[in-house]
Amino acid sequence: LIRMSVAQSPATDLPLDLNSFVIDQAVMFMNDSYDLDIDLNCDQEYFPRLFKSHETLSASPSGCKYIVTIRDCLKTALSGFYFRKTVYNTFLNQTLSDYVQNDRLLNGKAEENRQSIWTHYSEFWKVRNHPSVLVIPYEDLIGDMENCIKLMADHMGIKSLNQNMLNRIMESSTKGVMKEPEERSNKWVLQRKLEIGRFTPKHNLTTMARVATSRPISGETDPEIINFMKNKWIQELKPVTGMANYDEFCEAFRRLNKEKLAKLR
Repeated sequence: LIRMSVAQSPATDLPLDLNSFVIDQAVMFMNDSYDLDIDLNCDQEYFPRLFKSHETLSASPSGCKYIVTIRDCLKTALSGFYFRKTVYNTFLNQTLSDYVQNDRLLNGKAEENRQSIWTHYSEFWKVRNHPSVLVIPYEDLIGDMENCIKLMADHMGIKSLNQNMLNRIMESSTKGVMKEPEERSNKWVLQRKLEIGRFTPKHNLTTMARVATSRPISGETDPEIINFMKNKWIQELKPVTGMANYDEFCEAFRRLNKEKLAKLR
């Protein structure tokens, strides 16, 4: 949306034109490029070229700039559980506690070359001062979107954002506005995979969405889950970061981002 706002007239008060916007065409998902038969070297409609990935930084192509997000690990686990139950029809008979303690996306799986969330966060910490890396807390994207947009635009080399453009980007970044583009993009991805014969029928096509809105279970007050996540943090991340918990970890990145913002003004 930052790139679109720059490409469209900066002076207009009209909302961004999302009528034909397909997320997975605008920002290519590297992990899905084979299944979608996409050439990652092709030109993109907007500049600079953007890609998204679930890989660790160390496994990502070098020579790029990187914007990564962090989020409270417990809430990340809960979100992943609800999302995959809703979208992929998986873990239907699994308890939330089992998922949190055994899921390969959270805890990694060596035979699939999957790295854990702890590995991702450890790498983010080690390169926190690298000029090519920007770490944005998810909580700040929700609570301080305007400053996050400024940071991301600057990191992408876009210096021309004005307040009018910022307002349009923020207005277009709500769940309500993005619902239709998300649905359009999901349909495009599934249709594309069907066309080239690389579709795996594991999705719940009637509820396919990027954000799961139904949360029938709460794990944020489950002592077993809370203790497991606390212990994992102490075991995996405290030796690397010196931080006792996510709040301290997050605040360290906030301080770095405040320093970067101050240099923009």
